[in-house]
Amino acid sequence: WRFKQSDRKRTVTVPYIADYYAAKSVKFPYAYIINVSDTKVIDVLKMHGVQIEYLKENTTLEVEGFQFEDIQPSPRLFQGHYLNKIKGKAVAELKDFEQGSIVIRTAQPLGSVIAYLLEPLSDDGLLKWNFFDNYLVSQWGSMYYPYPVYKVLTALEIETLRD
Repeated sequence: WRFKQSDRKRTVTVPYIADYYAAKSVKFPYAYIINVSDTKVIDVLKMHGVQIEYLKENTTLEVEGFQFEDIQPSPRLFQGHYLNKIKGKAVAELKDFEQGSIVIRTAQPLGSVIAYLLEPLSDDGLLKWNFFDNYLVSQWGSMYYPYPVYKVLTALEIETLRD
């Protein structure tokens, strides 16, 4: 039911919903590495207060990538976006990263926010909100490119330059 504006004051009791449960859990990484330098992505991360670093030199690391099985944009526009519905799985791989790749360590005050924004299956992350769309589908739509965000699962020395 709906309330209509009036001059009469009335107390209304609404349910208090404070228990949130994860729909899915993932292993919290030591860091994320993004191998595309997109100013929109960087700006959104900085707007959220995320500290960003850059690889000092070319590096090969054991990481967890994400392999897409399906990407479906929603049929309706929502706040200027066609939200993506993602299906896929995590894949362990040895990956070469170029100097200047973005490194985001999760051992910072907003580590949980970082995971929420960068996890591919997050229900409100940057992938869902189309920030990586330019990097995912080939020109003719016949295949998916890898998600350009990789997870470093174990703590290790990564030489970086601060932003």
